[in-house]
Parts: sequence; C-alpha cells; structure tokens
Amino acid sequence: MFPGCFGNDCPYWGYTKALDGIKTGTKSLAHTSFGVNPYLQFDLGSVQGTLDAVVMVVRTDCCLERSTNLNLYLSNTTSIQSVTAFATRVSASALGETLTVAVPDGLAGRYLTCLLYTSDA
Repeated sequence: MFPGCFGNDCPYWGYTKALDGIKTGTKSLAHTSFGVNPYLQFDLGSVQGTLDAVVMVVRTDCCLERSTNLNLYLSNTTSIQSVTAFATRVSASALGETLTVAVPDGLAGRYLTCLLYTSDA
C-alpha cells in the first residue's frame, strides 16, 4: 500500500508489518528501537488530501508504553521540525486496542509520521 518508510531506526521490524493487516502475533508488528522520540514515517507516494483517519492496532503481547504519547503528522516533507502534529498525546489504554485518529478536513500531505513522544530533548 505505501511505497516507503523512513525513521530514526526504520524499519526495526519492517514497515510492511505495519501494513499487512495481521493484527495478532509477535511477528506481525512494526516498531522503532528505543531512543529519544523514535518515529516511523510512511511515504504515501503522493500528496494525499482525502485521508479520513489513521487506524493503529496496538500489539497484543506486551509493550503498551510504546503506544502512549504518540504524535501524528501529515506533511509534504520528510522533516517534521516545522510541522504541527494533527494529533498529540494519543495513547492506548489496553493491549490489542484499536486506535482511530481522525485527520482534520483539508489536511493534506505525502508523509505520515507517527512519533513516540519521550522527551523535549
């Protein structure tokens, strides 16, 4: 579905695992390694202005803390330094939870970034 993935350690498990539709099991997930503000970034291939929502399924086996304080960005550049997140501090409350985050009307971009906020550093 998405042609590329970038990030400060992407792919750690492989971005295709984030997009394969499999929602259970320890080998059907994607995540970054540990660090300050790790992120996954997906290249949507072209500017997308018709995204209604971003849907994320939290892994079922562990690591709930890796699904808390997520910031989501949609931009036309791989840099998120000057882009305001369209969703901040998105957090799961349970393993296996499905998080659906609405994309504001009129927001368009080519790159979708999911950043695990850990520090202002």
